[in-house]
Amino acid sequence: MTGVDESREEVSTLTAAFMTPKQPPRIGFWNVRTLYPAGKLVQTINEMNNYALELLVIAEARWTKTGKQRLSTGETIIWSERQDDNHQEGVTLILSEKHANSIIRWEPINERLLYDRLNSKYTKTSIVVGYVPTGVTENVED
Repeated sequence: MTGVDESREEVSTLTAAFMTPKQPPRIGFWNVRTLYPAGKLVQTINEMNNYALELLVIAEARWTKTGKQRLSTGETIIWSERQDDNHQEGVTLILSEKHANSIIRWEPINERLLYDRLNSKYTKTSIVVGYVPTGVTENVED
């Protein structure tokens, strides 16, 4: 997604079987601390494939802007990040190549929330990706 006026609703002509009665998807959640440095996304995709995950939710990706992109390896990545150039926070959703066509709609709420709606022959699934930063307090009083 490149333009602001561009719709975030997409209906695929091919309905991928994201979820079937006999085979639920393998979903993972990971706080990677950052996807900003070169090579981090490739490393994350490799780990996703090592664990045979079909959907991976990433917290604290630290990218800027918002978008959706199909990677050369076939995975689809959707992210919701800060709108300025400050590389902090951010949530990301990565779908395997098998389920890339199951996206009906997605909506970035802010740098900590992302909504995604997935379709299959049997059911529709809503996924809300949320991120709450860990607070470190130096002086904690009882």
